[in-house]
Amino acid sequence: MKHCTALLIAMMFVVMSSTAEARGFRFGDDVRINFIEDVTLKGNDSEALFLGHKTTTKFFLLGVYVTDDGYVLGIKGKEEYYDLPAEKVAEFQSQGLLPNPLPPYQLATLDYVFGYSLWLALVALLAYGGFSVLRKRTRSELA
Repeated sequence: MKHCTALLIAMMFVVMSSTAEARGFRFGDDVRINFIEDVTLKGNDSEALFLGHKTTTKFFLLGVYVTDDGYVLGIKGKEEYYDLPAEKVAEFQSQGLLPNPLPPYQLATLDYVFGYSLWLALVALLAYGGFSVLRKRTRSELA
């Protein structure tokens, strides 16, 4: 049991430290545009676009939750995008500017780890506290 607790605590420190290094302790929303594939469409200022999907992670020191915001048209070289509502998808697909059907995508495991890291840290702390109480109670009963 002692080894399980130590392993759980160690895992949480790894998650927390990797979150701190990779994305920092934050407050608010972190919007990411993830590349899926290049497209021939051009933006309003003739900028090159790509088909992507948007995720939003809500932070309060660590990740509170992550949402999958669907397909977007990302602007190459920038963290900007154009929304891609269903009627635009159908229009662009009928013109041959977007693939039909759209390629599938899924959130990466690390998106979920970062997105819910606050809850993972709280579970680890509660588990550690619970195991500490049980250990003290067991020791006092044996004495």
